[in-house]
Order: sequence, then C-alpha cells, then structure tokens
Amino acid sequence: MKIFKRILVSMLVFILMLSSIQISASVLVTMGEYSTIINEDNTITLEKYIGNEKKVIIPNEIDGYKVKNVFRACFQDKAHAENIEKIFIPSGVLLGEDFSDICIMFEKCTNLKEFEVDANNQNYSSQDGILFNKEGTSLLSFPQASELEKYTISQTVSFIISMAFDKNQNLKSIDFGGDSISFGATMIRHMQSLERIVFPENMDGVQIVDCPKLANAYIGKNVPKGIFDIRDCPNVTLHVYKGSTAEQYAIEKNIPYVYRCIEDEATGIKVEGQFDKNTKLTIEKPGLDEFIEGVNAAYTLSLNAEFDSVDISIPCADATNFVYRYENNEYTKVNSVYEDGCYKFTVSKLGTYVIKTGDNVPKYSLGDVDGDGIVAVKDVTYIQLHLANLGSLTDEGKIAADYDKDGNLTVKDATYIQLYLANLL
Repeated sequence: MKIFKRILVSMLVFILMLSSIQISASVLVTMGEYSTIINEDNTITLEKYIGNEKKVIIPNEIDGYKVKNVFRACFQDKAHAENIEKIFIPSGVLLGEDFSDICIMFEKCTNLKEFEVDANNQNYSSQDGILFNKEGTSLLSFPQASELEKYTISQTVSFIISMAFDKNQNLKSIDFGGDSISFGATMIRHMQSLERIVFPENMDGVQIVDCPKLANAYIGKNVPKGIFDIRDCPNVTLHVYKGSTAEQYAIEKNIPYVYRCIEDEATGIKVEGQFDKNTKLTIEKPGLDEFIEGVNAAYTLSLNAEFDSVDISIPCADATNFVYRYENNEYTKVNSVYEDGCYKFTVSKLGTYVIKTGDNVPKYSLGDVDGDGIVAVKDVTYIQLHLANLGSLTDEGKIAADYDKDGNLTVKDATYIQLYLANLL
C-alpha cells in the first residue's frame, strides 16, 4: 500500500511539473506594440499586434529578446490590423511556421498597400510592394489595398500561395507571365474590381470565387480536368482553346465562352484573337514558293468572321527570314518577331503572307515580264519560253507574269496578257 501511495505521489508531482512548463510557455507578455510569447530558447514570438500605426516595422528584437517569428494570427485583430498601410519585415524574422501560415496572416489588413523587406532577409523579398520568397519564385501575399490596377506576374514565378490575392480592392487585370504555374487551393477570391485575368498555358488547379466584375478569363490549353472551378462570377466569358478541358467545363457549367486560338493542324499556323464557336480558319498555298527564288513558304489565310486584330504565328525552322504581305503583286514587309520556332506578328486583316530570305523586295509592273517598262507581245513570248523550259525569268519577271495573281505561272497568264494587249480586258 505504501509503495502504491509513493507511486501515486510521484505521478502527481510529475504531472504538476509538466503543467507548470506548459503554463509558463504560453504566458503572454506585452512588449511594445505586441503581445509576445517567451520561448524556451529565450527568443520571443510576436503573438498579437496591439498597436495603431499605419507603418508597422516588425522588430528584430524587443527588450533584449530576439524575435524568432510572427504567429500566424498576429494581425487578426481587426481593430488594430485595419489601420496598417505598410509592413516592414526585418532581416531575421520568420512569418509563421511556413509559407502556409501567410495565407491568413494579413487577411484583416484591409488597408495594407505594400510590403517592404530588408535586403538581408534570407526568406523573403518584395517587388512593387508585393511579398515574395527570397528567390522571387513564389508569390506570397498581394496587399489588399495595393494601388496597382494592372499586374503582370514575372516569368520567374512558379508558385502562387493560396489566397495570395484575396480581397484585393483595386486590381482590374492580372496576367500570369510564366508558361507553368502552381496555385494554392483557393487563389482568386473576393476581388471586387477584377475585370480580366490571363492564366498560363499549364497550371495545376485554381478556383475563382466572387469576382462580380470579371468579364474575361483566359484559360490555358493544358489544364487537367477537375482542377479548375469558377463560382459567383456572373459576367464572365471564358476564352478557351478548342477541344480543351476548359471548353468542356464551360459547356458543362453553361458559362459563355469563345475560342482564343484557332490552329491549322496541317501547317501548325495559329491565329489568336476572340472567335465564336463557328469561326473557321482557311489556309491555301498560293504556290509563290515554287517559282520565286528565296521564298521558303507562302500562305493565304482567311477567317469566316470579322475581327479587329489577330496575332498570327507561322512555324519556320530558319530564323533569318523576313515576313511580307503579298497583295496585288506587291510585297509589303511585316513587322514580325521570331520566337519558339515561329514568326509572330499582328494584323488587322488577313491575306497572303510570304516568308522570304533577304529583305530585298522585287520591283515589277504586272505584265511587264522583261522589266523594260512596256507590256508587249514579247512579254508573252518570254512566258511561253519559260513554261517550255527554253528560257528563265527573273524573280521580278515571274511575279509580273502572274497576271491572274493566283500564285501560279501558267499558260493562262500569257493568254490574259494577250487579251490585255488586244483591249479585251
């Protein structure tokens, strides 16, 4: 019996010792503008902000205690948090235990305009007042009251933390610049000013919730089924790729949608813009590459729909060419760029486009095959000799000989010139 009592007393003493440790570890101590917890390693955790400053400078230490980290609910008291317009993060402080704590840390800071991070901080950085990880590859928090109305995310960003844009008041347009981005579980919520959002080609899932002004959402081509969701956005139109999971989603949810790109599988040519479901792209080869030296490819493009402007992408393995518009037997150089193995340019109307080596543009007059300034019977003879392989024409002569402008040099062209000379055309 005595042994049992001793064991019981020892257990009670042990329990009391544990309780005293737990109690002492959770005691809140007010230091400056914070309620703090003193940790066993003699550092402190900022448990609750109780100040009223517009610019909050998170301290590296208080009263000789080094600040280890900021508790995830530190800025959750609305009465104090809603005054904050700027937060400075010093070199040695952690926000929460990991990045996931940042999801809710600043949600009550409704007037927060910007973050600023000490350059020596090894965990975080700031750009344009936005909070990132040190490397700038993860976007952690976009201030709710940031004055930015348009924002294009850097291509270096590969991860967006959950709720990073939550309740932002001023953003009207977001463009995700990278080819592939990973999103948190809920990423775009309660953004009352958002009108336009452009997602990358590849992403692993995103939700858009309660964005009443959102009018246009551009969804990437490679979005796995079941990971994209949009709710409480009554005015949205989805811009999707034909045959994509985003198109299937729009059909299932009865959400208005348009095509953002039409691609010709045979040539790989893409036309990007805004097209309804009945829009068709027609591509013909005028044959210019068969009889004009230096022409590597030529295509005539047409759409059965009206448009203001479209972006064209034509594949070509050679980056040293130039793009021309071919119209009425004349070349007009097109302002294009070469990216990802394609020539890309923007036009307000479609037509025939030629990819040609060199920037020399042939000079000629229609029917004047020999280029002497006069359309005569001998020009017809030159065409006939060329077609019989008894002579050859210059590039300018070949174009001038194509009287019907179909991109092919035939006997018909010689006949048309004869009719012209006889005043029958």
